[in-house]
Amino acid sequence: MGLALWQTLALLERAATEQLTATEQALFSLLQEASRPALLTGDYAELQLYLEQVQRNPYVRAAVVADHRQRIVASTEASLLGAPLARVSGDWHRAQLRNAAASLGTVAVAFSRAPMQQALQRARDAGIHLALGGLAALAAAGLATGFVLTRRLHRLARAAARLAAGDWQVAAALPGSDEVARLGRTFDAMVRELAADRARLQEARAQLEQQLHAQQRIEQALRQRVAELAALTEVGQALTASRDPQAVLELVVEHARRLLRSERAGLAVVECEGGEGVLRFVAVRGLSEDFRRRLRPRHWRDGTTARAIAERRPVWSADLLNDPAFELTPHTRAMVAAEGYRAVLSVPLLRGEEALGALVVYRDAAGPFAPEEVELLQLFAAQAAVALENAQLFANLRQLNAALRDSEARYRTLVEASIQGIVIHHDYMIRFANPAAARIFGYDDPRQLLGQDVRRFMAPHERPRLEGYRDARLRGEPVPSRFEWQGVRQDGTPIWLETVASVVTWEGQPAILGTLLDISERKRLEAQLLQAQKMEAIGTLAGGIAHDFNNILAAILGYAELALFDVPEGSPLWCNVQEILTAGRRGRDLVRQILAFSRQRPPQRQPVRLRPLVQEALTLLRASLPSTVELRLRLEAEADTVLADPTQLQQVLMNLCTNAEHAMRPAGGVLEIGLDTVAVTPEFAAAHPPLRPGAHLRLRVRDSGCGMPPEVVSRIFDPFFTTKAPGEGTGMGLAVVHGIVTGHGGAITVESAPGQGTTFDVYLPPADPAPAAAAAAAEPLPQGRGRILFVDDEPALAQLGQELLSHLGYQVTAYTSSREALAAFRAAPQDFDLVITDQTMPQLTGEALVQELRRLRPDLPIILCTGFSHTLSEAKVAALGLQGFLYKPLVASELAAAVQRALAAPVTG
Repeated sequence: MGLALWQTLALLERAATEQLTATEQALFSLLQEASRPALLTGDYAELQLYLEQVQRNPYVRAAVVADHRQRIVASTEASLLGAPLARVSGDWHRAQLRNAAASLGTVAVAFSRAPMQQALQRARDAGIHLALGGLAALAAAGLATGFVLTRRLHRLARAAARLAAGDWQVAAALPGSDEVARLGRTFDAMVRELAADRARLQEARAQLEQQLHAQQRIEQALRQRVAELAALTEVGQALTASRDPQAVLELVVEHARRLLRSERAGLAVVECEGGEGVLRFVAVRGLSEDFRRRLRPRHWRDGTTARAIAERRPVWSADLLNDPAFELTPHTRAMVAAEGYRAVLSVPLLRGEEALGALVVYRDAAGPFAPEEVELLQLFAAQAAVALENAQLFANLRQLNAALRDSEARYRTLVEASIQGIVIHHDYMIRFANPAAARIFGYDDPRQLLGQDVRRFMAPHERPRLEGYRDARLRGEPVPSRFEWQGVRQDGTPIWLETVASVVTWEGQPAILGTLLDISERKRLEAQLLQAQKMEAIGTLAGGIAHDFNNILAAILGYAELALFDVPEGSPLWCNVQEILTAGRRGRDLVRQILAFSRQRPPQRQPVRLRPLVQEALTLLRASLPSTVELRLRLEAEADTVLADPTQLQQVLMNLCTNAEHAMRPAGGVLEIGLDTVAVTPEFAAAHPPLRPGAHLRLRVRDSGCGMPPEVVSRIFDPFFTTKAPGEGTGMGLAVVHGIVTGHGGAITVESAPGQGTTFDVYLPPADPAPAAAAAAAEPLPQGRGRILFVDDEPALAQLGQELLSHLGYQVTAYTSSREALAAFRAAPQDFDLVITDQTMPQLTGEALVQELRRLRPDLPIILCTGFSHTLSEAKVAALGLQGFLYKPLVASELAAAVQRALAAPVTG
């Protein structure tokens, strides 16, 4: 009996222990499943509430949940919140919660076995008491009653076995009041308590399972929402980053198809064709290319897409081919049947009140669409509308950018290739400059100009005017927009610039835009033209003076020569008349020099001795030199003849001496003029064209003045370059000297240094000396016979010509009017053998008179005289076929010889 009792107790303990273990495992599994969704979303408050519910179970002592960093984020014990999981020690059940390959966290539970242990202890105590009582009863009653007791104990053992096997409805139901009956009743009470605990556990488990199922539904919805948000985020990012709007539209369609678990999707846009709006699919998934190209609804009830666009709201059909709400055209019906879909959901793409198109989802199986699906597709439709708008904007932007790039390229080419400099400056600081501006100011790169003060490039005397222009322009006051000013380059070289200025906005601030044109060459040419005009005016004035002076000289020389006919040679009066003739000839030569200088006569090169020419020039120069200048001559050359125009050589010498005198103001100094013969080497000739190697005459002009720096020496022969102050010179003198010298086949060099004076060397090729002139008085004036018509508008000259020619034996008829002379000739053309006429006459010039006379008598010999004429040249004289051409004033010997030659020469009409 004792053995059966002890077996019953063991079975009871094992059943209770197994029940406790099963309860712990079930609670732990449920806690694992319930904690994972909250850990995934980070909802620690929900975890805390759930743990508090778990705490109500009598078998749970404590529970905690840690995140992936092993920090406790939910706990039934407040002191553990935020602590590391390692702080939890002892008999805890732990399990790691994972999501794919990533750790979400850890759940740990400490279970309490006290309730079950208490029940077991009660049963054990009752069993032991029962066993002891049974043993005592057995000893007292004897064997007879032992067998009865043993059967009752076996009944109790069988009930315990059934309980261990899981039969919670078992009961010992032992009658009586003995110890065995009391043990049976204790057993039945324990079973009822265990059954109640099991019922409570099942109820808690059911509650946990219900919560777990709710959590799973929430997790599933959350996953769906996360997927939707991820898809929307991906599309949004694509909208922001993608430069290909078509790719974004394809992405929208693909995500809509996936999230709505549909086989097909498409995106249609409204386009204008022939003045009407038509639908065109621009992106599709799961649909044929024929569908994309050919499906064109004909009216607003011809499918869900047309109606959604027309009514600007979502429209769906559970079975489009059998839906009475739509009137499909045969073409649309055939297209839908060919594709094989049944249910359709269309959501319009809206921009404000305007419908751009529609996003459409198709399903092969018939059936309605859930509200959340419609809502989701509306979200994607909004994204698609943005994509469409962005596509249009991007297309427009691309066109604008292309036009902008083309415009920028054109303007950049214009700006960089412009010969005009372009400068933008703000507060005088240069912010932009083009290559032409850099070249104008002497830089290689326009970036070198950036940040520089534009006033640095203004001549000092120009700054007040230009700064005033700038300030007035910024205030909006009237100011010249186009003006000229003098500037300076980087190296200090002066330049002339023409500028057009205006106010612009540069980087958000008012600035000055200036276009610059280098007009230094134009200014130089203008100055050269002005000087040429001055020279032309001087030449015209000189010609007029020469004409009048020639007439005066002609009278002086003519009447002096007439006087010699009546004066004995060698007498005092004869000597006086000779002096008059000498002075008159010098005056004639001076007039010829003036005419040559004014370009009225071409230079006449002839063998010229330099020594007398230098001495004569210095005779004229000495009177103009100040007393502080000492003049020294070193004329060493013996063979001093050159082939040159004496007037031009005198001009060279006078210019060099004048410059030397200017360099020695006001302190004075020494002016040295030398003439010697030097040998020009091949190297020197090569460096100074047009010189040739060999002997040359060197004319040297040296002064002890202030000298010149190298940069001035390098430009000394440039036209209009001068170091003199305004009003002291034009800068043409040395340029003319250089031109005259090189024109004579020579060269000119200069050596100078500050404080060391200046030396000019003129090299001229030598020439053979001129033959000695025969004495003028050795030959008498030639006599002759003939009838001469003499025409000159000056009465004194007409009378002089008549008397001089009459003295030589000719019959002379003189007129002071060319018209009267022509009338007399017309009256008797054969009465004259020769006509001598002046060129410059009123009413009828000498040239016109010659033409009229030749019409009357082509064989008539004619001599033309002139002192100055703008229109008459020697080439023209030759073309007129004249027998003589004389420059006034007329000399008796030249006139007599010319008349003799004219009468002897044959005339061809």
